[in-house]
This record gives sequence, structure tokens and C-alpha cells, in this order.
Amino acid sequence: SGLASATGRPPVHTRTASFSMNLLFVSESRHWSGGVNQILLTGAELRRRGHRVVVAGRAGSVLLGTARERGLHVIPLALRQDYDLTSAIRLRRIRSEVPADIVHAHHPKAHAVAVAAAHLGRFPLVVTRRVVSPISGNPFSRWKYRSARITSYVAVCRAAKAALVAVGVARDRVDVVPSAVEVGRYAESWRRRQALSAGPPVRVGLVGNSAGRRGHDVMLDAAPRILERYPDTRFVFVGRGTESLRALAEARGISSSIDLLGERPDVPDLLAGFHLFVMPSMEEGIATALIEAQCTGVPSVGSNTGGIPDVIADDETGILVPPGNSGRLADAVLGLLGDPARAASLAARGRERVLREFSLEHVVDRLEAVYAVCLERRGHR
Repeated sequence: SGLASATGRPPVHTRTASFSMNLLFVSESRHWSGGVNQILLTGAELRRRGHRVVVAGRAGSVLLGTARERGLHVIPLALRQDYDLTSAIRLRRIRSEVPADIVHAHHPKAHAVAVAAAHLGRFPLVVTRRVVSPISGNPFSRWKYRSARITSYVAVCRAAKAALVAVGVARDRVDVVPSAVEVGRYAESWRRRQALSAGPPVRVGLVGNSAGRRGHDVMLDAAPRILERYPDTRFVFVGRGTESLRALAEARGISSSIDLLGERPDVPDLLAGFHLFVMPSMEEGIATALIEAQCTGVPSVGSNTGGIPDVIADDETGILVPPGNSGRLADAVLGLLGDPARAASLAARGRERVLREFSLEHVVDRLEAVYAVCLERRGHR
């Protein structure tokens, strides 16, 4: 890991699968999201390794458009609702026409429709669970999650696995495979960040689409205390909908210290200019933006919730604080801003861990292993 830290290169990976597979990825997602990014990253890497990857999703979606641009084969599939029998029949037909050795459902409606399709025609089915919120106990939810037609689950963090086990999914049917980062994309940003001046103005960044569970309001509540000690601090919010936070900043009297950038394509460049990264989520699956920040070598503070502790080892690779506690968040930020040597040490160890455990190559190794077990369980090998 020391070599990886010095050169910016990921560790050399060992390929898991020695055979080619036909894989069908399914998602109803319309807009850009971390989940969409994972489909595209892992799909392209699996194709590079010699597997055939087909992506089925909504016509006109960001997913299908970008997948097509990146050389993946795409097939439109409406996926209007969980109870969409028409789409289930269509998915069964697509799976036969491709033909797919494994169907991987990446989002909730895709999950339900794929289970229905698997009842119409037996095939290995992998389902990804990205969220950590409790699973409903209603009859449909029990059918959706406990179906014997699901060969394996991929949980993006330990908390997501615990949610599945809590509703009766056998522990040995759930593998924890985190989200991946394309570490080479952040190598130049990491090099640029090494020369970042520690002087004012200090930039504290948060990357994530605006939603209540992201904790943007908690960061805004913490900002006045931070500004008391470091009045030149800039708080930079990046992500879809962050422009709407202007009124909240004005209500706290800090709007002149807030940059609301909205959705941006140049996140690696922005990360290179952050002195500190915060992820104050109230609920989080796997925090891809946090992984990207650590890949860039930015000292990080996150809430002790969901998948964030899978990324930050408290006081080893970053700082964890209780979710919703703006006082503790301010303390953590002030502590790191006041101790640059400690911040740099945490960031260096965080980056080494990301290169070791969250690189695209390593994550796809783990996915290949999951797929191989699925084929063995269904007797396809």
C-alpha cells in the first residue's frame, strides 16, 4: 500500500474468473446517481475482462445513453412499477434472447420485476441492496426479499447486509461488495492537492445530491461555529439540488460563506481544492463521494451511520461523529483544521485503504467471485 500511495497507482489485482459470462444488468433509474455510476464502471470493467454485458433500462435515461456511449449493449425496458408483469415477461424474453447467464438487478423496481421474471423462467439472479433503511414486513416485501429465486445478494455495506439478514435472508446468501472508484481518474487531483496551501480561505466541501438524509442542514448548522474561529472558510456544496439550500444559509446568516455549485462534471478538480471533506448524512448506503474524496487525499469527517463506517475507520482514516449532531460535527472539523499534521496523516491512511479495498479492479474481482458462486449454485458450471 505504500507503493500505491507514492505512485497513485492501484494495487495489482488478481482476476477471479477464468471464464467468460453473459451478464444482464437491469435498472429503472432515470437520472445520474451513484448506483448508475457503479453500473457503468463495473459493466465497462467486466466487458474489458472478456464478459458480455447488456444493460436493460428506461429508454431515454442517462443510464442507457451513457452505457451506449461507453460501448455497452443496451435494451430498452420500461420498468414502470414493482408489480409490472408486462416488464417481467419482457425481461424473461430479453434474458433468453441475449442469452444471459446471470441477471443482476441494481435498483428496487428492477429487483421486483426480475424476481417475477425468474418465476417465469429459472435463472441465476443477483440483487444489489444499496440502502440501509429497514425493510417493510408487508407480504409483497417478504416475497420480494425472501424469494428463493434470488440466488445471491450484493450488499454495498455491512449495514445493508444486516438489514437483509433482519428480514430473514440467509447470511451466507449476502456478500458485501462496496462501490468502486476509478482511482486513476483521481491521481492527478491527488498530486495537485499535495501542493494545496493550508492558508485561508479554507474550503470545506460536501458532495451529494440535496436530500434530507444527506445532512446538508446539519453542515449548515455547524458552519457558524466554524466561522467564529476561521471566518474566511468557504463551505462548498456540490450535487443536484444544492442550489435550493440558499434560503437555509440565509436564515443562518452565513450565505456569504456558502458556494452552492449544483451538479458538476468536474468533481475530481473540485476535490483537489478542498481542505476538508464532510459527509454528515442521516442515512447512507455506501458513500461513493466520500471514497472519491479519500482517493484524492482529502481529510474526511462523516456520520457514524449506514455504510460510512465501512469507509472511515474512526481516528485511523478519518473522523466519525453521531448523525444529526452539528456540535460534534463542528468540533471534528475544527479539530482537523487546527491540526494539519493529524489531518494529513488520516488522509494518507484513508487513501491507502481506498486504493486497497475500493479500487474498481478489486471490486470487480469480488463481483466475479459472486457471479461464479451463483452459477455453481444454479448448476450452470
